[in-house]
Amino acid sequence: MAVKLFDRDWRFIVEAIYQINSITSLDSFQREVLEHLQVLAPADQGTFFLYSTDGDFRPIGTPVVVGDPAKYMDLFMNGSYNNDPYFAGMVSLGQRNRVFRDSDILPEEYRIRTRLYREVYARQGIHYGLRAFLICNNSLEGNISIFNTKERGEFSDKAVEILAILEPHIALKLWMLRHPDRTQIQKPPIDATTLISYGLTNRELEILAAVMQGTSDRDIADRLCISFSTFKKHLYNIYRKLNVNSRIQLYNTVKAAGNDTIDGMRLR
Repeated sequence: MAVKLFDRDWRFIVEAIYQINSITSLDSFQREVLEHLQVLAPADQGTFFLYSTDGDFRPIGTPVVVGDPAKYMDLFMNGSYNNDPYFAGMVSLGQRNRVFRDSDILPEEYRIRTRLYREVYARQGIHYGLRAFLICNNSLEGNISIFNTKERGEFSDKAVEILAILEPHIALKLWMLRHPDRTQIQKPPIDATTLISYGLTNRELEILAAVMQGTSDRDIADRLCISFSTFKKHLYNIYRKLNVNSRIQLYNTVKAAGNDTIDGMRLR
């Protein structure tokens, strides 16, 4: 799928990944993901299900919903549509493709005749769907489904591409939130007391301390009276010198090494 994403799209995507990775509450995580997705791929309704971890492809609990209220959820959740070709196609395609439109499951002339479509989706005005099955470590952890009315129209290739980019990041974070006892943080290859020996300048140490405290990028730049582009250059140098590729890796590397303070600033 050849889809052109513009610079602003990538900025929104990167910001969304950073924000959702900073969340520690499962409920907040589900809602934050859907709200970011509403900006990147607007839809009439969005739902975020969690799935049973016993391998039976079964949604559990109450899904988080944004946009239009989700109706007839009890019908969907009680399993009465498990043998419906719409649902069966969803399961089959989700195990292979992870991100897909409902129009990829069945041709429309067949899909609109299914019980699931007639009894759940059509009754609340839903016609088009775009889904992501969140799989990490061979475990189906959840499902994101966003829906449009017939009037709003089918989801674009761009929306599919954006959700496909976000899916592995969302799936990994969801797995970490649901299985904290199985999430292993590797011992970093450096000791925190030797950070300065890796060539970090005083300014970089100052920025690192502020980042570790959770201060926003803009606030750090303003506090240090430097331009935002200069801040980004310093942050890039920190990543390069510590051999990390993300805020999560940076945070884990410094905290797991047992560092309580950097440049006189206490880390939280």
